[in-house]
Amino acid sequence: MKGSKVEFVLFNPADGKKVAAPTRKELFEKASFVPDRDNVMFNEIISPDKKYVAFIRDWNLWIRETATGNERALTADGIENFGYATDNAGWKHSDRPVLSWSPDSRKIATFQQDQRHASDMYLVKTRVGAPELQTWKYPLPGDKDIIRIYRVIIDITREPALVVRLKMSSDARRGTLCEEATGDIFIFMML
Repeated sequence: MKGSKVEFVLFNPADGKKVAAPTRKELFEKASFVPDRDNVMFNEIISPDKKYVAFIRDWNLWIRETATGNERALTADGIENFGYATDNAGWKHSDRPVLSWSPDSRKIATFQQDQRHASDMYLVKTRVGAPELQTWKYPLPGDKDIIRIYRVIIDITREPALVVRLKMSSDARRGTLCEEATGDIFIFMML
């Protein structure tokens, strides 16, 4: 998620052959592989009709068609510390997007999370061998501003996708997890 190089690899344990590519679509093309509709990665959220999965790449929200593997960016203005659907505010953080699909799989309710003015939080993860330093944005005493979220509805049926910012003030991130952004709090409207 932090702009690092991503490589997708298919490995066949029967013959030891592997195929690598920079995108999932290119990998499927190179390997002549047709993805299974139920093949969802841990960092993806599948749509109710199971035709799409949503995921984060370079702080933007993307979808992939489960039948073809074709990918499409839904947003393009996400940047480090101001990304879409990010689950990284608090003690628990992941690369899994925080969003709600509409029941008809045509829209996604999520947010763009602004952490640009929050401090860096550091924790040392201890384990056998060398410790690991973890860093992420977290509001600390004395910060002038805390993490803010801007609610959006994304219509995936449009090309390019239509991103509608709700006409409301940004929300202050008050929780230690993204709990107020998950669940059934989003109301879908006809756009």
